[in-house]
Amino acid sequence: AFENGGVVNFYWEAKNPTNNADAYNCAHSPITDIMPGGQANSVWTGWLDTIADFAKSLVVGDKHIPIVFRLFHENTGSWFWWGTACSTPEQFVGAWRYTVSYLRDTRQVHNILYAYAPGKPSDYMMTFDGLYPGNEWLDIISWDRYGTNSSYLGEIEDDCAVVYPVASQYKKIMALGETGVKGGVQDVTNVYWFKTQMLEPMMGDSYCKRLAYALTYTNYKDTEYWVPIPGDTTYPGFLEMYTSTKSVFLGDERWQDMDYYQAANSTCCNAVEVKSSTSNKAKYWALGDADDDDDSTVTA
Repeated sequence: AFENGGVVNFYWEAKNPTNNADAYNCAHSPITDIMPGGQANSVWTGWLDTIADFAKSLVVGDKHIPIVFRLFHENTGSWFWWGTACSTPEQFVGAWRYTVSYLRDTRQVHNILYAYAPGKPSDYMMTFDGLYPGNEWLDIISWDRYGTNSSYLGEIEDDCAVVYPVASQYKKIMALGETGVKGGVQDVTNVYWFKTQMLEPMMGDSYCKRLAYALTYTNYKDTEYWVPIPGDTTYPGFLEMYTSTKSVFLGDERWQDMDYYQAANSTCCNAVEVKSSTSNKAKYWALGDADDDDDSTVTA
């Protein structure tokens, strides 16, 4: 993907490290047990070692491939063991910082960009009041949002209005980490939904148009999917979004003219100069800016 100019995005719904149950299991106290001295600390650091080893193995030429890591996503919800039903804001922030520090400082992994990705930020005041890990602990302010066919657009615009001022103030990249119609687009009857309910309104919104990227969910099966293919009801609108001058996809010349694509496809793999929030590194791959007039920072 990287050699073709793509941006690699990774999210991890970690199992409960105290009992190896799924991410929805809150038995014991996993959010504190992963910390130093906790009963699950060795399990947690073992998992992080696997991630670190993998990240360090991603090399093209003499440069490491950059990864966007959406850690502890949808923390404003109650369903994951790192969510509001299983942890306090202080515990969440502590776990986030410990995890980032272990990868970045202990294991010296410097090709990861950390994406903070709360769920439905306009619905939760605590998104940036209590749960925010801190500027030096993340690179991208993103969020996850699903809505019904009729509610989606208004909710996204509300989210953008909440997130953009914060991202701009903190000099962070703003992105939609995971999004789409709740349950998939297979039942959407508006042929041009992707054009009329996603692309054009977002790009016409003063806040949403600042998005660096938007990532849909996956295609499970013919009866549950988020990206249409030829023959699906919503494909015509998706095709118009794809060919629009308001969007940029991997095959677009405008994307291929950007530094990231050029570096990924060059034989010398030159890095792009950006500022680091931690001030301990200087050369990393830049994905974009939160604002055309701002210099976004990274923590890698």
